[in-house]
Amino acid sequence: MRITKIEAVSLFGVFDHTISLNLADRITIIHGLNGFGKTTLLVMLKSIFEADFSKFRRIPFKTFALIFDDGSRLSLQKRPSSPIPQEVHRIHYVIDIEYSSAKAGAQKHTYDGSPDKQMRRFPLAIIESQIPELIRKGADTWLNINTGQKLDLQDVWGYGQVFPFSRQFTKPIPEWLIAVCKSINVRLIEAQRLLSVSDPKRARTGETVPGFEPTVSSYSKELAASIQEIQARYGTSSQELVYCPTNKWSYASGG
Repeated sequence: MRITKIEAVSLFGVFDHTISLNLADRITIIHGLNGFGKTTLLVMLKSIFEADFSKFRRIPFKTFALIFDDGSRLSLQKRPSSPIPQEVHRIHYVIDIEYSSAKAGAQKHTYDGSPDKQMRRFPLAIIESQIPELIRKGADTWLNINTGQKLDLQDVWGYGQVFPFSRQFTKPIPEWLIAVCKSINVRLIEAQRLLSVSDPKRARTGETVPGFEPTVSSYSKELAASIQEIQARYGTSSQELVYCPTNKWSYASGG
């Protein structure tokens, strides 16, 4: 099964995109101005085939759909759910997922990642031990030191596959949807992989948001340090050697 078309409606509340994939050449180039959602579309695509539907809660959109070469269609629609008691000032969203095919007809599932009362009684201190890149910054706020992204409880719970015990709080994904998610292998090299935390120790112990630098710069510094270390060892070894008439090098020895 291969994707033939990607559709997005009201992405960021503004953009409607329809992208037809070039199956013949097996390469499709998506280009456009910054801020039009190119990377976001790829993140959404990756999230579907990793069954990580929590990512869609943070992305403003109305409908996201994939059309496959066998005529089947997978669509996600985002809608607000009733707010959690004690948090009426916040709006939580659910994702209605539908997969339709000529063989199985229409199959539906609703993903709701909203924190419930059971989740809120869970000892949140264990989160950092399970996800080392997260630092707790408030009662229900965390910082991802790899990306600099601030997360709330629902975002953190989106790491659901990290917590074996989180499945008891989450409606299980049906087998038909798991089969669709496993049908295509997607890899995404995100822009954040080009950045690294400039001071990981400070990031974990400090109160401020850590600084980031291009990964190529950090690798260059490591390479320069390694070269200097090798040059220093070479200089030390050279001083310990003497040149013999037989044109052979040997270690100098006393006597």
